[in-house]
Formats: sequence, C-alpha cells, structure tokens
Amino acid sequence: ASGAGSTLTLLAEELGYANYGFKTPRQKGLSAAPSVDGAPLAGPWQTRAGLAGEHLQVMTEAGSKRVTWGALPSAPTAATWYQARFATPDGDGATEILVNATGLGRGRIWVNGNDVGRYWLLERNDGSECSGGRARCATQELYHVPRSWLAAAGGENVLTLFEAAGAPDPTSVRLAASSMHD
Repeated sequence: ASGAGSTLTLLAEELGYANYGFKTPRQKGLSAAPSVDGAPLAGPWQTRAGLAGEHLQVMTEAGSKRVTWGALPSAPTAATWYQARFATPDGDGATEILVNATGLGRGRIWVNGNDVGRYWLLERNDGSECSGGRARCATQELYHVPRSWLAAAGGENVLTLFEAAGAPDPTSVRLAASSMHD
C-alpha cells in the first residue's frame, strides 16, 4: 500500500567495515534522507537498533508465543525468522552437538534463547576441503551448540534462525553429532 498513513520500514545490515585501501569516510546504513525516484520521502525518520524479533525475544520460549509463526515460504525471502523444535540427542559429554546450516544464506542462530552466533555460508574457492566428495561447499557449515544449553536427553529444545539474505533451502538445516575422543 502507498500513500498517506503508510509505513515504510527499511532494514540496514552492517557487515563490518573494510580495513584496507579506502580513503573516503566510513558510512554504514542510511547516510542520507531516503528518496524514491529522486523525490525525498517525508519524515520523521527513526532509527532502532536490533530487529523486532530480537526486541520481542522470539528466540526464547516465552517470546516465541508472542508472535504467530506461519508456514515456510515457497521461495527464499530475506529478513525471515524460522523456528523449529527438536529433542536433545542422547550422548555423553564427549559427543558434540552441531547445527548443520546447509541450505541457509546469512543470518543468526539461537538455541533455547542462547546465541550460537552468526552464519554466512560463503562458497569456498575450490572443493579441496569439501566432505563427501562434493565439488562445492561453504567455508563453514557446522556451528557448535554447548550441551549445557540443551534440555536433558530427550527433552524439547527451540532452534530459532534469522535469515537475512534469503535461505535457498531452510529445510536442509539439521543437527549433527560428533564424538571428540582422544
């Protein structure tokens, strides 16, 4: 919808600053008044750090209930929240639990409200280190989840993702277990 009373929300993502070869001032996000076809958009404009989902704490059990979760989109969409529940796998303290982020683009992972971290599945320059004989793979696909963040074996956990870029296949995300024995 457009016209009086409409709201336009812009998402500006900061991916860090270049630390080489630049002589111009460093600017991130909106650095001038927004315009459409050269015509300035009337304000007032407000800036808020963080995403609405972060403010609502949708990655926690209580926050998850504050929003309505829908079906998976049929095509990749940017700025999308995903959530799934999973049972804690059996295993001893030597078994590491990992989130295999294959199928995602760029974003963040939380487990039970704990921030696992950012992911960005950049493709490797070559397939020299790809597992399973694959010719192409991401620079990093596995993200560690400390067992102390999980419910007891068989208990329910909440996996929350914020996909900034548009996940090619969010249904490919899996848990992985890895035994780290001497």
